[in-house]
Amino acid sequence: MAIQEHTGIYRRPAKPARRTRKGDAIIAEALGILERRLRRAGHFMSDPQDVEAFCTLNIATLEHEEFWLLLLDNHHRLIAVELIAKGSISDATVPVREVVKAALRHNAAAVIAAHNHPSGVPTPSKADIAFTIVLGDALKMVDTRLLDHIVIGGMEDASITREGLRDDGRPAAKPKCRKKRKAQPSKRGKAATK
Repeated sequence: MAIQEHTGIYRRPAKPARRTRKGDAIIAEALGILERRLRRAGHFMSDPQDVEAFCTLNIATLEHEEFWLLLLDNHHRLIAVELIAKGSISDATVPVREVVKAALRHNAAAVIAAHNHPSGVPTPSKADIAFTIVLGDALKMVDTRLLDHIVIGGMEDASITREGLRDDGRPAAKPKCRKKRKAQPSKRGKAATK
């Protein structure tokens, strides 16, 4: 339910205070920083790490599957983020029609799709890859590009589009999963040993 402010802008009412787990405030702050970064005027969605971090923080720890859509303008600037479907522990039914409707509603020139695997394993299933192909074909019909489809599993992610499909939308190779790594100390200044 949205509330219309006197300025004509709609906003959601504040959620009542509730008990939170330790660290939830830090996660909420991180999400706020990422969202402000992504929504900054003129921010181009050219850094996949920003998109993956945003998606990971939003859906990595869910106990059910969710399918999200990041809608972009012609210059790949973020217009909106929409939750398209919620599912069960092992799958989510995503109507392609709803994705296309969201793209048209926001006049998006491109989209990035993202969903989670509650199992913590980001490896895309055959169904994920088949759905990506169908979704890409449907979006082409309305002149909207599917830039990426990210699968989040725990703190790892896999990109179906970037690493698993050719330009024609057909599978080229099995998508690779990327592990989030901690920063390694620099090796500069160390003498090379043989």
